[in-house]
Amino acid sequence: MTNPNEHVESVDSLSAVLADPEVKQSITNLLHRLPELEKGIGSLENVVDFGHSLLEDKPFIDEVENKLAIHQLDMETLSSLLVLMEKLPSLIASINKIEESLAFVAAISQDSASIDYLTEQINTYAEPVLAEGKKGMSFIAAVKTKAERDQKKYSIFSVFRWLKDPAVQKGFRYINATLETINENSKK
Repeated sequence: MTNPNEHVESVDSLSAVLADPEVKQSITNLLHRLPELEKGIGSLENVVDFGHSLLEDKPFIDEVENKLAIHQLDMETLSSLLVLMEKLPSLIASINKIEESLAFVAAISQDSASIDYLTEQINTYAEPVLAEGKKGMSFIAAVKTKAERDQKKYSIFSVFRWLKDPAVQKGFRYINATLETINENSKK
């Protein structure tokens, strides 16, 4: 049973709250906005009613299920989609960096001074390599020419004489060191 003193205290505290000017202003604003709020609630009810009618519409549900089945949206696909959505921030950051790099490359490609500088630097590093490559190709061409002109018949004694040649001995040392290294690495 309710105590009459509690009722009086609750009415007094309610009166004290209603006496606050901010509360009065809030109640006044709420009363003025009541027609708008009622329209909003009516619109919300319409949306909820529309959702209920869609969920009860068997042909619509069947059509949606068929479309989902056609596109093979299973749990694995949906979970992959969620993982992809989680990774979107890092993907976007990477794409932004790629775009910045492409913009930088585009700016450099339009600047003739930069292109000239890059070409000069590439040539500085490439010329020695190309020169060595040309020397190697000319060496191979000279060896090929000599080998094709050579008509001598070689005997086992010729091979023994070659074995005494320092260049052949050095080549055998390299072959021997290579084989030993291969064997050591294969044992590890």
